[in-house]
Amino acid sequence: MTNVSTNPSYQQLPIIDLSAADRGPQARALLRAQLHSAAHDVGFFQLVGHGVSREEVGSLLSAMRRFFALPEAERLAIDHRVVSPPGATERFSVPFFYNPRLDARVEPLSFPYASAAPGVSDDPTNPLFAEYGYNELKGKLRAHPLVAERHHGDLLTPA
Repeated sequence: MTNVSTNPSYQQLPIIDLSAADRGPQARALLRAQLHSAAHDVGFFQLVGHGVSREEVGSLLSAMRRFFALPEAERLAIDHRVVSPPGATERFSVPFFYNPRLDARVEPLSFPYASAAPGVSDDPTNPLFAEYGYNELKGKLRAHPLVAERHHGDLLTPA
């Protein structure tokens, strides 16, 4: 049973049905209120109605159990933290659910005011590629350098 109250007692973990997003404006408004309430008041919740199959959930749980069954030294050798840029560095992100296909090409747009914009406009050590997947890979390799070095060292060699 889904807890649909926006001000529940929270004597149990809030359960939120994501499929409400497809049931019209009123259901979406209630969904937003539930998400806000659970995230603000509890800090976490169980999401149902998301369309992820039991098989996919089972595969994830199996991978998780295999990881935590590893000796502690092996688990700690994997750096899970994202490396953030130094403070006061502007950072742009695209939400994961808006990402294009990895082979999508994004052609550059002209920006006539680039010379007046503050900051670096061209950095040879940080090229932007027309093919989205190369930019995504570059970001993953930079965000997780220890994992990249351990498992994908061949991708780190300079071109």
